[in-house]
Amino acid sequence: MKKVRTIYLTVRVDVEADTELTDSDIVSELNYEFSSFDDEVEVRDTEICDINQ
Repeated sequence: MKKVRTIYLTVRVDVEADTELTDSDIVSELNYEFSSFDDEVEVRDTEICDINQ
């Protein structure tokens, strides 16, 4: 039986103002990076905040 754990992370991503990366692109990249873990890891419930506002 698998044990399910929830870990809340705050991730700061600094991008150039003129970047073509969308918030969705960044979340996809995070999912890709976390997929290298042995366990199944999924990024969910993302909240995008602009700290410059």
